[in-house]
Amino acid sequence: MPEQVVQSSEAKLVAVVDPAPAGAQLAAELNVAHYTSVGDLLQSEHVPQAAIVCTTNHTNVAVSKQLSSGGVHVLVEKPISSDIPSGTELLSHLQTTEVKTPVGHHRRFNPYIISTKKVLDSGALGKIIAINGLWTTYKPGDYFEAPTDGKQGKDGGVILINAIHEIDLLHHLLGPITRVHAEKTTSQRGHEAEEGAALTLRFESGGDGRESSDPKTGQNIYQIFGSEETLSVPDLSIWSYKGTNKSWRSEMAKERLAVEDGIPFELQLAHFCRVIQGKESPSCSPQAGLAALIVCQATKEALEANSTVEILDYDLAFLQPLSPSLLVLSHQRPVILHWAESITLAPATDPAIVALLRPPTLSLHSACFTPLQEKAALSHFFPSANQEQTCCDDPSTSTIDSTIMSSAGPNGTNSASSANGEVDIKNLGHVETPKVQGTWTVEKALEISSGTTGPAEAGSPLPYFHLIERLKTTKREGWRRFGIARLVLYPTSRVIARGESIADHMYRMSLLSMLAPPALAPRLDLARCMKMCLIHDMAESLVGDITPVDGVAKPEKNRREAETMDYITKNLLGSVYGGIPGAEIREIWQEYEDSQTLNSHFVHDLDKMELLLQMMEYEKRGQGKLDLGEFAYVATKFTLPETKEWADALLKEREHFWGTQQHVHGEAGTEGGVQEDRRQQQDDYYERK
Repeated sequence: MPEQVVQSSEAKLVAVVDPAPAGAQLAAELNVAHYTSVGDLLQSEHVPQAAIVCTTNHTNVAVSKQLSSGGVHVLVEKPISSDIPSGTELLSHLQTTEVKTPVGHHRRFNPYIISTKKVLDSGALGKIIAINGLWTTYKPGDYFEAPTDGKQGKDGGVILINAIHEIDLLHHLLGPITRVHAEKTTSQRGHEAEEGAALTLRFESGGDGRESSDPKTGQNIYQIFGSEETLSVPDLSIWSYKGTNKSWRSEMAKERLAVEDGIPFELQLAHFCRVIQGKESPSCSPQAGLAALIVCQATKEALEANSTVEILDYDLAFLQPLSPSLLVLSHQRPVILHWAESITLAPATDPAIVALLRPPTLSLHSACFTPLQEKAALSHFFPSANQEQTCCDDPSTSTIDSTIMSSAGPNGTNSASSANGEVDIKNLGHVETPKVQGTWTVEKALEISSGTTGPAEAGSPLPYFHLIERLKTTKREGWRRFGIARLVLYPTSRVIARGESIADHMYRMSLLSMLAPPALAPRLDLARCMKMCLIHDMAESLVGDITPVDGVAKPEKNRREAETMDYITKNLLGSVYGGIPGAEIREIWQEYEDSQTLNSHFVHDLDKMELLLQMMEYEKRGQGKLDLGEFAYVATKFTLPETKEWADALLKEREHFWGTQQHVHGEAGTEGGVQEDRRQQQDDYYERK
């Protein structure tokens, strides 16, 4: 690894930290500074912007914590730690810092893995049915001799040293593993460390597979079988029935994909530099590194018991950066993956060094509007003399309500129209919820809002893309009851609908999910939580925002939303990319509705927290003239103590804002609290199924 740093045009090696004499010799050869401890480095003139930690497994956590506490970005070699508790401790520590800490699973950067990932993300293989693989090789005797004779011990086996790479790749390609069955291969050396293992892995995503060959022979390692095509890796040959009937009697066509050149360590180093500069997210996050360790620990336990280990809490620890693959491949039907490792795997070791980098400095700038600047900006976009945002006018006294109503425009689409029927260009940003007469059905709602999706070829995602635009233009009804959804332009009394939309609400929720409290975050699947935030109100694209005071019974609300989600995920997305994205969206939405998992409890609390934040912000803009205290009652409905602390802090902020001025507190049973009818409505609305 130090050689790659020296040769890199994006990084500069400034020092080596190694207590052993070999470290000083290496530093001299590379013409860089040498230190015997991280502490000495951090007190020197060579404090780096970043460091690569390639120490022994049991020191990874301590070294990474010391560097990150000093503000140094860290690329930590796998495994992220030698055990799960210390790995969890490191993740909690990192959340208190601002450093970037990718994990060095360098095989993700192998060009044929990059190409494999692209093929899987494209959905070209269809549903992943099976994976076949076998990797066997031989380690010579001197691999287990001093100074690496510790590899004869229980922590020196192939699981933590070699198999963890494969586990991470399988995560990278297919998603979380939830069950492990393992059996040891026959021992040839008599070491305490396992020399090989045969594993059966169950994925949360989908597929059935085995590994197959020695990489040094040039033969394939994986065969990935899909419902449409089969891919072999690393030769990247695609087998399919293109041009013929799908049948075992038909001859298959073979196509060879091109692979770009690249050295994994060099590609990983370049990626690390871009991560530090804020240009990319870590390919392998600390959470993903811990996830691989969790599966390896389960594997070792399964080996000892010669049995099966369920990873019940694994979904709470697994996280990887958001990417199209999460939508295409995650949470498919359960699949069995058989991964066999015969004999032992080849060594992959580096000197025990810390290589220190200095990528170019990146400056970030931010800006905000003062109220006067905001008014000037509105004047630029809406040049109608003076304008004011009215958040507390009585809607019943308005003379311009007709300007924000929707009607059927050309080709049956919804368009903003004025009282004389002409299209009002300035009101195109608002769409009314379809008002269905009689029993509500998806068909009736679509008929009223015809043209929402538009014609498209079978299998196209465009109808779905068009439908979810309604989430941007449909306003949250709770605020509209207080007249907040209008911007009145004087002196023309023209209205621009501007209140919080459904998409506004879900977007901030997703941002809140990224700031999960450190005591809670390691137990959450934050990637899934973020998707749940963006999905949970998707049905409101047709149903609209039904609030506790709208008079719609909760079972009826649930029916409308479930039927809408079935329409979206089955009718619109059922034939898109094999139906996999639609199935995942429906599954995540149902998890939120059922509210049985920690992830769903967290997102439900975020839903309430975002409402409380918006309540407080509207009250502040109303300068004490608008009391939205009835919404504060939702603070009594939080489930998790960690998020309840947020709500409590916000309510204290609200009390400070109102001071001695009379206002609705929101708590039940207190002076100035929410009226009984409103409390009952909200109690019924937030009652768990």
